[in-house]
Amino acid sequence: MAELINDFDKLFTVNTKITLIVTNGDYAGSYDSRVEDFDRDGSILAAMPSSGGIPVPLIPGTKAEVSFMGPDSRYRFETAVLGRVKTGSIYLLKLRRPEQLERNQLRDFFRVSTRIKGSIALFHPSSPGEKTSVPYDSAECTIVDLSGGGCRLITEAETAKGQHVSVDLSEMLGKGQVLHGKVIRTVRLEGKNQISVEFYFKKESERNQLIKYVFKRQIELKQIRG
Repeated sequence: MAELINDFDKLFTVNTKITLIVTNGDYAGSYDSRVEDFDRDGSILAAMPSSGGIPVPLIPGTKAEVSFMGPDSRYRFETAVLGRVKTGSIYLLKLRRPEQLERNQLRDFFRVSTRIKGSIALFHPSSPGEKTSVPYDSAECTIVDLSGGGCRLITEAETAKGQHVSVDLSEMLGKGQVLHGKVIRTVRLEGKNQISVEFYFKKESERNQLIKYVFKRQIELKQIRG
């Protein structure tokens, strides 16, 4: 469950990498940015978002969400574009400062529905906790929902709770994108297996690409639903 935090100045500092999510309008999308400075009135001055190397012209009044990784959790807040500020020869995006931050524990990632084809590989460690580098079996699967922490998929493969698996997410994240994890739940459903997988990440930066896809998918679903 999300928790409201008041320590904005301690958690949100210059050079913090952020994801700026715009859910409506011609420039709906998810953009990487960074906190460059703070204006005299406390407003946030962030690097101009871009798409394909071209600056995205977000107009004043555009509502957005900012997400960033803190020392122990992911944080988010609602904001709005206030305008642009020129510093030397560079324009910065001016964003409204929030009253509070919302902290989400790493296990509480937002989940989106998908219908993406992939594959699951099964590993059979020779001793508890050991991860082998070569899978003993693999099967096609359909990923039916996804979050920054894991996924739920449908497959004919037989797995056990706690088993080490890998899921090929090349269709959504690009060629060769395979994430490892463990099975946390398996249910027999209409002749197939519905498997919930919790992903392993060595560091949070590895999770960011997946989170960006989830944000993108969230925007797509909102546009479809109107």
